[in-house]
Amino acid sequence: PVRLDELLDWLGHHLALQWQGAPLAAPAAQALRQQAHSTPPARPLLQALLQVVNLGYPRGVDKLLDQIEAETPHCTPWLGPLRTLAHNFQFDRMTPVIQDAIARSQTA
Repeated sequence: PVRLDELLDWLGHHLALQWQGAPLAAPAAQALRQQAHSTPPARPLLQALLQVVNLGYPRGVDKLLDQIEAETPHCTPWLGPLRTLAHNFQFDRMTPVIQDAIARSQTA
């Protein structure tokens, strides 16, 4: 699997590029804001999800998202934006969301 963020970093470095980011599309930004008010899964599931996201394995991410949703249906609203990011292969944007949920689970 190819990690898009690493590939873009490598290209930017070797070609002396300066990347210009586009703001989040309104539906994606709204979904991520709504996600902050929903319930994430338990810490062990979050850690497992972070591992497969870091591997950049799309089928593994989809499979684990399905498993988490089946085991914890009350987390479906929290998983929705992550599923959208996964389908768009935006694993680099999934990582901070999952890390934030892990950090919040430590303080709870």
